[in-house]
Amino acid sequence: MGAFIVDAWIDSIEPSIRLLNRSTGKLIAQWQDQEARRLIEDGVVTVAELSSGDRAVNQRVAQELLLTACADSFCGETKGRCFSCVTRRLLRSYRLLSTESILPLPGHGVA
Repeated sequence: MGAFIVDAWIDSIEPSIRLLNRSTGKLIAQWQDQEARRLIEDGVVTVAELSSGDRAVNQRVAQELLLTACADSFCGETKGRCFSCVTRRLLRSYRLLSTESILPLPGHGVA
């Protein structure tokens, strides 16, 4: 079972997408209103993916959201929406190369 839970309310007036730690229930990242809409508009996730019951799709969505949260935390311009920053471009390129799993960096083990 995956390490994350994606809790998405996209059909509401104020859409919300949350990424939670499956073991602890602790909130890892959250996008509300325009931020949640932007994830869908930018193609980070789709409505179909967020609604899917398929385990592999759910894991891939969690990975995309985790990478987006990491990129947002590195980018200080305009609350993490700076798509021209180096970190965001690198993470977006990484997503394109690795859609099946997150690979460890050289010299770093997987916990």
